[in-house]
Amino acid sequence: MDNDGDGWLDQEREGARSGINPMFGEWRQHFDLDAVPYGDGGAKRAAFRHEVQSRLRNKFFFSGDVQVNITLYMDIRKIRETSSTADVDNYAKCLLDALKGPDGIILDDSQVQSLSIHWLQKLRHKNSSFEVEIKASPDSFCLKPISFYEMPNSLWYPFSEYLWTDGKPQPCSKRDLYTGLKIEASMTDAARKGRHLARQLRASDTEAYWKLLPLTSSDVRGFHRSRIDDGFSMFDLKTWRGMMAIWAAEHPEDAKLFEILDGMEDNHLVLAKLLGGWIPPNDASE
Repeated sequence: MDNDGDGWLDQEREGARSGINPMFGEWRQHFDLDAVPYGDGGAKRAAFRHEVQSRLRNKFFFSGDVQVNITLYMDIRKIRETSSTADVDNYAKCLLDALKGPDGIILDDSQVQSLSIHWLQKLRHKNSSFEVEIKASPDSFCLKPISFYEMPNSLWYPFSEYLWTDGKPQPCSKRDLYTGLKIEASMTDAARKGRHLARQLRASDTEAYWKLLPLTSSDVRGFHRSRIDDGFSMFDLKTWRGMMAIWAAEHPEDAKLFEILDGMEDNHLVLAKLLGGWIPPNDASE
């Protein structure tokens, strides 16, 4: 048992070292760069974002909610006696923007559930720099590259071209991709209908959201289209369902699994109705 535990730890550690996974949900990187405040203008912010992303070593995205801790190493004299530095909160937005998008480590800064930013005196012989630490659920990550797929609830969900298997990235087959898409579509469609039922029963939008939350994935969340940066591959609902239908017709043996998944959709819908407040009739023939 101990050997298996050590093997799992070594696997996690090696994956973190090579950049394919966070270390049990945690990631940290130091940047020998001056942090740029948001008020410095668009050109400086764009150059800063490009420089930060060119130094990122991660081969994955955090896909769920995250906690971010930023430490700025600065010259205390300049902070207290000059106007050459900004207030600490002015650095946060620019730093978060530098961490998101196709070349970042988070998909969007709406994932940031909590943010801590503070400065410390830099070492005298060192230039100003900063360090970013991110914490999340251990399984809330997906390997690069990813594409976004629209679901029946009109949100867009990230799916990777690779699966994290035994500590290594393995190509995701079309069968596995479409299976995952069908399951996500089934759950989100049922949740959408369940929320509608809950609202009909006089639940507020927020109450309906929480009632149906158990019918959503804990590690992958959907994003509003406006939250997704340019540069990601995007497939709307009609397009990917059409692609899936063509693939299923060309691979009928592999697509037999879809028949089981079609039955699962009915179960998701019944669960959604129950969560939404539906009370099944006593008559079993209903």
